[in-house]
Amino acid sequence: MLKRKIKLDLDTIVNAINTKLFLAIAISLMIISCKSDLKQGYPIYTVQMDSISTWINNSRDVSLKLNERKDLLNTAYELGLDIKIDSLRRKALLKVAYAAYKLKDSSFFKIVNNKALDECVKAKDTFGIADAHWNYGGFLC
Repeated sequence: MLKRKIKLDLDTIVNAINTKLFLAIAISLMIISCKSDLKQGYPIYTVQMDSISTWINNSRDVSLKLNERKDLLNTAYELGLDIKIDSLRRKALLKVAYAAYKLKDSSFFKIVNNKALDECVKAKDTFGIADAHWNYGGFLC
């Protein structure tokens, strides 16, 4: 009887340890997977958006020739097109379009703003649509 009770208690303890070990491993895997997603996905797009902003800011340097400034803005546009996340790509294109408007590059402005507007309409992004129309309004005045 005593041997049976000890064996039963031992089985209960082993089951409890296995259950706790399983839960600890499952929770650890969930935490690790969440952290790795943040490290691998988000900062890449942050760097891309920062890079686009840097190219745009450099295109505002009045000490550069107009063609050089347009080239810098074109680089920002090309980087914006490479962004895989739709909302960030639309935001980048709208920034480039506004910078082209300020640079008074009408043909480039129309290309970029039209691309941004098309993407905003497809995504039903009402704020982006409004921003693109605001750009057109400023351009036509």
